Amino acid sequence: MRWFVLTSLSLLAACGSDEPSSSPEPTSDVTSASDATPSDASPTACPSGHIVGPDGDCMAVGIQGCDDMFIDPETGLCDPSLVDCPLGSIPIFGGEDQGCRPVGIQGCDDVFIDPETGMCDPAYLECPPGQIPIFGGDDQGCRAVGIVDCHPDFFDAETGRCDPQEDSCPEGSMAIPTQGCVSLDPPGGCGEGTWGNIEELPGDVHLDVNYTGDDSDGSREKPWTLYAYAIGKVQPGGRIVFAAGDYDQGMLVSKSISLVGRCSSMVTISGVRQGDHGPTVVEVKGDVEVAISDLTISGPGYGLSVHMGAKSSISRASLKKNQTAGIFTHGFSTMVTASDLWVSDTQLNAEGLYGLGIEAASGASVSVTRSRVTDNHTAGIVALDSGTTVAATDLWVSDTKPNADGSFGFGIDANSGASVSVSGSRVSDNHVSGIMASASGTTVTVSDVWVSGTKLNGEGQYGYGIEATSGASVSVSGSRVSDNHTYGISASGSGTTVTASDVWVSGTHLGGEGIYGYGVLANLGASVSVSGSRVSDNHGVGLLADGPGTSLTASDVWVSGTQM
Repeated sequence: MRWFVLTSLSLLAACGSDEPSSSPEPTSDVTSASDATPSDASPTACPSGHIVGPDGDCMAVGIQGCDDMFIDPETGLCDPSLVDCPLGSIPIFGGEDQGCRPVGIQGCDDVFIDPETGMCDPAYLECPPGQIPIFGGDDQGCRAVGIVDCHPDFFDAETGRCDPQEDSCPEGSMAIPTQGCVSLDPPGGCGEGTWGNIEELPGDVHLDVNYTGDDSDGSREKPWTLYAYAIGKVQPGGRIVFAAGDYDQGMLVSKSISLVGRCSSMVTISGVRQGDHGPTVVEVKGDVEVAISDLTISGPGYGLSVHMGAKSSISRASLKKNQTAGIFTHGFSTMVTASDLWVSDTQLNAEGLYGLGIEAASGASVSVTRSRVTDNHTAGIVALDSGTTVAATDLWVSDTKPNADGSFGFGIDANSGASVSVSGSRVSDNHVSGIMASASGTTVTVSDVWVSGTKLNGEGQYGYGIEATSGASVSVSGSRVSDNHTYGISASGSGTTVTASDVWVSGTHLGGEGIYGYGVLANLGASVSVSGSRVSDNHGVGLLADGPGTSLTASDVWVSGTQM
């Protein structure tokens, strides 16, 4: 090449001179300009997709390793736009598995596919109020959450919520979300006469505090006036039947009998005696089975105390304005079955510490259904200790107040290894936590429940919807958690687990200092799994995992509307 260049330069010089050239004729082994071909004079030719590198060799440019489907035949370059991928797919032009690959939420039913984008969009299907889109798994579509078996009288079609109000029902009946207005009166009402509609049975012993005769024998015509006489005469399997009146006598039941009132609105037991655990209105103890119905228990002590392995059922009864606990159950083998019950206004004890609605402890077992638990202190329902179980169905637990020092006020509290299940229920307007689970071994199962409106404590803290801490385990399904404070669902501490499926967590308000308001929090080593759920209109963060060892797994979850 150098020789060619030099020769060319010599020729140019000769052409530019007026003098005849004196240069010698070229020899046969020297290439003249007229003999050079274009290929001899041009740069090295490189294939498509290559250029001449700094060292003169051909060098590939652009995206390398691209499948032939993405190679532009005109340029030889990899061009991802060359393949027209279907809606909802993107070109994958690297690695071993190239081609068009779907992105976004996979396995989505066609009802959720946006035809313009080909993407799964949970918002594309407009679910009715009170329902969330389920866009994963085999059973997709809109699914109702919260109290799904709501009584028609309490269902709000605009919000899709099961929303009974305090004044929804007439006096003498209570609002139960799944049942409607439930009367505390017996079937057929209170009836007429001294004994109303109570049918007399063999073995009945009658008690009427208003009887003025001096010839009592326990019959309907000549009832006893004092409980002490009646309990002394009734035989196991028999009944003490109460006429209307206020019985200012504490009562110990140590026989397997029934206590039957004419009507809970007409019969009140208000006296107290010193029971095994403190001042008590009605105490059931020992190896006995006792049925209580159609009366009100209201006095300055434990309302109904059942312990030492006793078994008691209570129905169509009101326990109001007692002290320390409305119902107290204690000890292994102790069992209480309650239905159509209204437990309210339990007052704090002398130390200002406890005013529980229903307490189960030390291995006791409680089953409560079709009941109202409201305006108590400390906790509406509390289960303590390993072996203790509480099953709550078709309840409304609300407006629990804090202790005198501003602490607690839980709707439902499970602690120290107890086990609690809650279903078909509303938990509303309590303090600190709507549902609380604490300590290793404690388990809480929540299904078809609406937890709402939990309030901050006196210092402007907490107000959680559902809280698990210190190693407790909580499972939540088919439920709605809305309009609480600080955190909708919170899990904190090593060993603590929360599993949430088909749940709607929404509208969590800021804490007292104007911060947080998160939908779901996993913190300090806790483990949380959320699936098939909606998390909407919370503050700060929809889902948050914080701290070493913490894990949060979310699948088929729609997070939207988070506010700053």
